[in-house]
Amino acid sequence: DEEEALKEAADDDDDDDDDGDEGGVKTSLMWKSRGGNYDFSLEPIKHCVWVLLFLRLVERASFYGYQLISPGFNTGQYQSWSPGFSNEKSAQFQATTAALVNTVPFIIGAGAD
Repeated sequence: DEEEALKEAADDDDDDDDDGDEGGVKTSLMWKSRGGNYDFSLEPIKHCVWVLLFLRLVERASFYGYQLISPGFNTGQYQSWSPGFSNEKSAQFQATTAALVNTVPFIIGAGAD
């Protein structure tokens, strides 16, 4: 029976040592659905985690960069043209912007549901 053969193959491949494995395919995820057996043999989570970490790094760097540079642009410290905000108005603008940025995903999610 095919199902028993798959179970036996999975049981035989449970050793966690790296002794060569002589051509066997290691699976990280296996499930049965609608009569078919499916598995990921390339362990996708191990490969995509680096992409996710890099994207998180870029997102955090852009956020903190904005937080660092925005007051200078709002008050005219970096350029001749500026909105003419005082330090208090600039801080209020940044707080309002942060509140909107953090609230919008929830609003969109509620609208999508």
